[in-house]
Amino acid sequence: MGEEVKDKIYTIEHVFGGDIGQDLVGCYFKLKEDGKFTFHDKDKNPKAHDLGVPSSFSFRLDENPGIDWHLTLTEDTGKMLTGGWQDGPDPANADGEYQAQAGGSGEEEEPNAASAGGY
Repeated sequence: MGEEVKDKIYTIEHVFGGDIGQDLVGCYFKLKEDGKFTFHDKDKNPKAHDLGVPSSFSFRLDENPGIDWHLTLTEDTGKMLTGGWQDGPDPANADGEYQAQAGGSGEEEEPNAASAGGY
């Protein structure tokens, strides 16, 4: 089972709330062998470390550094992580929620590996 935990990725695929929350789609949590998570942006840059469930953390995305993001990590079902997000100065006012689906190892795949066929 240790091999399953190593490099397990939970990618944010569903964001509910304001449109700005779509900036979180593609960001992901990486499960470490110690059971804690590291949060990464879409470009694989780590933004938060040693996250447990529950936890909360703040970060900025490089593509829009003017926004201070505040996320909570509230539930881990083993297949999905859920939590809330807020994009302003007061993290007590949640703007929406997210779901991060488990799957993959974070390794790059061949760009056309899944669709190697013609029309």
